[in-house]
Amino acid sequence: MKDKSLRFFHRAELLEQNDLRSLCIRRLATILVQDQRAVLTLSCLPSVLAEDLLEACVALVAPKGILRYGHIADVLASGRLVRLSLWDVETSAKDLSAIARKTCGNLQELEVDGVAVRGRRPESVLRAFHSFERLIEANVRTLKCVNIGLALNDLLMLSGLRRLENLTLNFDCAYHLNQLIIRNKNREYIWPRLRSFRYGDFFSAPTKRFVCHLLQKCPLLSHVDTNIADSLQHLHANEFLAGGSQLSKRYPRIEKAVLGSFIYATEDMGARIRGASVLSVQIAASALIHLRDLDLYLDSHDAILVLGEFIQLERLRLMWVNKEEEGTFTRSLETLLTEVGCQLKELCVHSFVNVDVHEISSLCPYLDSLGIIECRTQYGPQVRLCSFEQLQRFRFIPPRCYPAQQASLDLLNILYGSEGLEKFIVEFKEAEDELTKLVDEIVKINPLSKLFMAGLYFSQASADQAIDGLFKLISSWKNLRYLTLGDPEILQIVKESCPNLKVRHEYLYVGL
Repeated sequence: MKDKSLRFFHRAELLEQNDLRSLCIRRLATILVQDQRAVLTLSCLPSVLAEDLLEACVALVAPKGILRYGHIADVLASGRLVRLSLWDVETSAKDLSAIARKTCGNLQELEVDGVAVRGRRPESVLRAFHSFERLIEANVRTLKCVNIGLALNDLLMLSGLRRLENLTLNFDCAYHLNQLIIRNKNREYIWPRLRSFRYGDFFSAPTKRFVCHLLQKCPLLSHVDTNIADSLQHLHANEFLAGGSQLSKRYPRIEKAVLGSFIYATEDMGARIRGASVLSVQIAASALIHLRDLDLYLDSHDAILVLGEFIQLERLRLMWVNKEEEGTFTRSLETLLTEVGCQLKELCVHSFVNVDVHEISSLCPYLDSLGIIECRTQYGPQVRLCSFEQLQRFRFIPPRCYPAQQASLDLLNILYGSEGLEKFIVEFKEAEDELTKLVDEIVKINPLSKLFMAGLYFSQASADQAIDGLFKLISSWKNLRYLTLGDPEILQIVKESCPNLKVRHEYLYVGL
């Protein structure tokens, strides 16, 4: 369950808010969606109201059916939209094309992501995508934020976005990004104002050439959500090995970065896993002096020990990717947490062994977010109190081949001292009676009275057993408002039985 789940739930709540402003927006949205003409001129609306009206129209349609151009035509034609956002909706190629072609105004933000497009022929879908390329070109002077999840055929038009500050690309476009740099090789800065770049496709990664361009030609860059390890090493290895006295002045603004990569397998190609080299982490520690947020894919204990040099680090997510050697918690990670644990607000560890969560609670007393993903612990048969007084978010996914009894102990050890949890994501390995026993223990040791959002996944239990355990948990979590489930059949039962609970289906996500 990723953060977009909360956004989905907030959309659902748009239809239930009862203040006067929300009621008026909802009433007008209902009129528009029912294909009636609005009784007021939408060109008079403030931009923020036009955007809220668009979101309300989508909220009325999205859970049940297909979004049509006619549902939002008046809002698009008003000329009042500064932000066009289409996400997590289903529409047709014809309607999507019309939306892109008939949106008026000077857009500053464009988001089209998670859109399922129906079309009789692939050509019609491609034409609809091409319409958004033209929409970007039409707003080339004003766009500041672009978030695209459509498979655009050409990204050259992005090079004209001189005011672009935030760019998110959630599709395989590594080749097109590289071509964009090649075609513009004589230009000093393609995006002189770019502050944030995110590449969200799980099956590809930008080329080293492109990332080098970002680092060299985007002086305001502060958030880089793609692997920069290879590029840092390419650009600065010689300088670092020679002493690197100027490295600390290279990237004074970067606060968020990723080192290393995990590219998922496709039908044509296996997974491509690349741990950040020790040298690249050393260079990053010298050059990124204001780094606060780091995702690190690593295959070396020496690389972990270097992390103590990031003096402002607050959020750290680590994934061990070496299949030849185990990532042993006590060998390096425990030493690191002795140095930086008190400054961390978030810690996520993935694929480590001999993890001592009790030690984590002692060394990292100020964590508000903790992830224990596919890790093996060193616990004995008894529950030990792990005090996480400030913990608000916890994600627990046991390894695939892991004893259910040990998974239960791991989970209970953390829940035992985490009464302030607000978000909780867990995969239950237990089956039948083991699940019943675990649920009873959870309810007994921690009422989770502040929990408002949960993601629950049952990998071994039968549907009946999972439902019984689920309803026992729901009934004990008095403030629960949002629930994500991995089983669509169980989800439907919960929807019918708990109408006040906002529920959605989402497959289990085990990455960082």
